[in-house]
Amino acid sequence: MEAQSFVLLSLAVDVVLIAALLLPWLHERKESHALFWAAGQAALTANTALLFLGVQPVAKATVSALLLTTSISSFLLGTGKFIRQRAITRTTAMMITTLAIMMQVFYALFPALIVDATAFMTGATFLVSGLLIAKFTRAYPVLSALLIIRGVINLLTAFKWMPDNMTLWFFESFTIKTLSMLCLISAVIERIRDRYKYTIDSFGSGLIILDGQARVQMVNERAASLIGKSNTRSARDLHVADVFARPHGASLSAFLERITASQSPVPMTDEITVTAADGRSIPLEVIVSPYYEREERFYLLQLIDISERKEKEGLLYKVAHFDGLTGLLNRHGFLRALSALMQAGAQPGNDYVVILVDLDKYKRVYDSFGHVYAEQLLKQIAADLTTHIPEHAILARFGGDEFAIGITGIPSSQTAALAENIAAALGRSLAAGFAIQHHQHYLTASIGIAIAPEMQPDVYGLIQNAYLAMYDAKKAGKGQIRTFNPQMLGLPREAILDSALRHAMHTDELYLLYQPIVDVNSGEIRKFEALIRWSSKTLGQVPPDQFIPIAEDSDLILDIGDWVIATACAQFAEWSQHFDIRNCVMSINISAAQLMDSRFAGKLKAILSTHGLQPSQIELELTERVLIDDGDYVRRSLSDLNQLGVRISLDDFGTGYSALSYLTKFQIDTLKIDRSFVMRLTEHDKLEQLVSSIIMMGHKLGMSLVAEGVETAYQASTLSAMGCHFLQGYLISKPIAAQDIPAFVLSHGSGTR
Repeated sequence: MEAQSFVLLSLAVDVVLIAALLLPWLHERKESHALFWAAGQAALTANTALLFLGVQPVAKATVSALLLTTSISSFLLGTGKFIRQRAITRTTAMMITTLAIMMQVFYALFPALIVDATAFMTGATFLVSGLLIAKFTRAYPVLSALLIIRGVINLLTAFKWMPDNMTLWFFESFTIKTLSMLCLISAVIERIRDRYKYTIDSFGSGLIILDGQARVQMVNERAASLIGKSNTRSARDLHVADVFARPHGASLSAFLERITASQSPVPMTDEITVTAADGRSIPLEVIVSPYYEREERFYLLQLIDISERKEKEGLLYKVAHFDGLTGLLNRHGFLRALSALMQAGAQPGNDYVVILVDLDKYKRVYDSFGHVYAEQLLKQIAADLTTHIPEHAILARFGGDEFAIGITGIPSSQTAALAENIAAALGRSLAAGFAIQHHQHYLTASIGIAIAPEMQPDVYGLIQNAYLAMYDAKKAGKGQIRTFNPQMLGLPREAILDSALRHAMHTDELYLLYQPIVDVNSGEIRKFEALIRWSSKTLGQVPPDQFIPIAEDSDLILDIGDWVIATACAQFAEWSQHFDIRNCVMSINISAAQLMDSRFAGKLKAILSTHGLQPSQIELELTERVLIDDGDYVRRSLSDLNQLGVRISLDDFGTGYSALSYLTKFQIDTLKIDRSFVMRLTEHDKLEQLVSSIIMMGHKLGMSLVAEGVETAYQASTLSAMGCHFLQGYLISKPIAAQDIPAFVLSHGSGTR
């Protein structure tokens, strides 16, 4: 083959290879190294045509110099981009201008050396490119070797170190050049594939692409790990039913069939459990998205590890259904478990039993030894009770010193005797005593028994009857056992209220109203007091002064108190969507039992965080009695609350013990003057002087003053003249339902600002 024909063939192949290099760049305009390499080869091909095909432009030397400069700079720029070395890119940019000038001068002075100089510069360029790729990336050894060989061949050509057989030399040069170009194309494609693989593998979730026959076409690293495969290749071409362990593979296959049948483009979800490569069982949410590519159906499966979500759900379930102190079921968990057992085991001739155990004089232990000591005793009692109940019975702590036992599926002929035997065994066990820190405690309990379905087949009714039986046992003295009978429905109102209040906790009968508190000078709303109300389905509207003492005596106050705080904070945060609450405070009443709860400050902090409220936006109202119940412990609790940043208010000041020393002993932010003083301001001067003295004292102690029960303009003006800061009462507004507060604020004029 003549040299010119061989050059023409080489040029034709170059054009094809240059086009192949350009295609990846044209597709996404991201592979800039492909563009530069293509430009470099195009310039080199044009220069070859100029030098070897007898083309005689007017300024041959100038054009050749420019083409050579373009070729060298493009190859080096492409190599710099490929190996991600910016310094090479910057150096190349500076070289371009210098080289162009030098080549112009050289070709002008030595026109006969154009071909040799071009071969030398081109060879040096390929040699440097090959060495750079070998140095900075070890993933392309063949490419770097071919570029080095191509460079050496060009250098040998420049120095005329060639064999006599030029045809063989041209063929070898052509072969090496073609192979190096093919390797460049392969490197570009591999880099694109690696980029997509990296992008897909960087997803936190697993990704699997299935074809229309549900066979795996692509799987990322995360998905391979989740389905127990050592690498992504081992899952290719497997059917989805074989990818996932039974029964999930079969269920997913059926799931895909349902999606196909529905022809729905909307993603569908399912939950499965898989065994990962490390042997762990992992719950997954599978999102299946059907799509079409070239009219062929595919499925994209997204595998999301929901272990953390399931763990949180488990923790929330545990908090909602189990007692944090003893690990037993709580009231809510007991109700659910007993309901499920009653529904599952409903058979004629079988009875259901609830036994309520209320410890006698437990509060004496609490008051004498403190809550930590008393809680240790409760743990021992819970563990002991567990050993005295039937195997399939359920045991719960309802709160405080109350325990409940549920037994199902007992033949009616044995029910009464079995229940009484269990109750008697529990009583004997408590009487045997418990040792705590070298102290021996001998306990008794009032035990109530209720049996269903003969008398009350529903869970709530069964528990309510057990309470009535327990109250009857308490009336009879310590350590008594009573079984419910219909005559107990005539128990005193206090017992009925207690039973109904426990029912109300789970039937949404409790609710909150909110009474605005205004600035005495500006009239702007600055506070809302959350007030609990009870609308019983059986007893009607029950006043707080009737049910709050019952709640405090039975330890229901802890559950009710937690509910009030959570509800008031949630409502306060919701109001922020309607008006500005930043300068407003939510005032919430708390009991001594809540303050004595070691977890109270932590629970309050969590609630505030949940609803995005600042501690300074919450004011906790205490009565004077709370401050004298357990001075040292109250001081520590209030200190924790002060550090948290919530405000403390002393409610009904002047009606209780009124020991002024408590105002200096504890950090109190607000004094609330009791309504009884405000309502009688006009009766005689001494009462007016007393209120004025309270206000003056509050000023000197740096406290805010709130007057409760303000109903007349005279009361408001008198209190304002005395220096009272805030007013609360029917003159401003009666307590309002939560949903009506935004409208009230807007109608109030300036609102809260």
